[in-house]
Amino acid sequence: MVAIGGKGSAVRYLVATLVVALLATLVGPGSTASAVDDAAPAAATEPASQRAPATPAATTINTAGLAGAVGAVAAALNPRVVEVFGDSILWRLSTGWLGTRLAQKGAQGILGGAPATGPLDYQGAWLTYIWWYGLVYRPNVLIIGACCAYGVEAQSLSRDNAGRIIYPGSESMYDYWELVMFYIALVATYYGARVYIHETPTPVPGSYYDLLYGQMISRLNESYRKIADLVPNTYLMKWDSFLTYGGQWVYNHPTYGNVRQADGEHLTDTSQPIAADYIIKLLYG
Repeated sequence: MVAIGGKGSAVRYLVATLVVALLATLVGPGSTASAVDDAAPAAATEPASQRAPATPAATTINTAGLAGAVGAVAAALNPRVVEVFGDSILWRLSTGWLGTRLAQKGAQGILGGAPATGPLDYQGAWLTYIWWYGLVYRPNVLIIGACCAYGVEAQSLSRDNAGRIIYPGSESMYDYWELVMFYIALVATYYGARVYIHETPTPVPGSYYDLLYGQMISRLNESYRKIADLVPNTYLMKWDSFLTYGGQWVYNHPTYGNVRQADGEHLTDTSQPIAADYIIKLLYG
């Protein structure tokens, strides 16, 4: 299977857009639909240090310097419905600080995904959910990110068009992961959402996540950049401004303090509110 990007990408994008439009006419963007059960799937068991904190009280975090980092990627949307799909990084942020910040803005938050999952699990289940959530809720924004989890549970492994199992770390996995994320961006933008793909922060060099997932994260981020270049109204969201210092990914930032957990990837209690404020500034200006 050919991955997205390179020669013929524009043709594939056009064909895919036509397919999305055709399928949408079958269900009818304006048709009445039953409410989708938006209960989140059960999260995989993880160490207590990795679990989502309780929803924090509303406080203000000093994010001086973040405004320039957010930059003029796109005009502020003032969104009323924000959909977030992700693994542990975005999941914990959404069930904590980001959820609080969105509530303060009067926005409805729709959360999907779960820790230790990704877009390729269960035959691309994220795509199915995002399709129906787009039909029912009409989100103004989709924020989506996936670091490196696939097939953590054996029953979640997907199969390709020929019925063969797509194994973690295989070339087929990278191809289909990219394809599913591509279609997610297409579907979300078709329903009117602006899409922000979270470019997974590079793990701190030498850390657990760097040794175990560093190459995978780098390669998937390349796919995310291609998708953002190819699909209109799709952008990258990056957290370099508060997770790097002097061009290096760090555990401790001289301005923001301890920003990464010991595994070298996940945010800390200190950096969670910074990331939430970064997103709010991106969406609301």
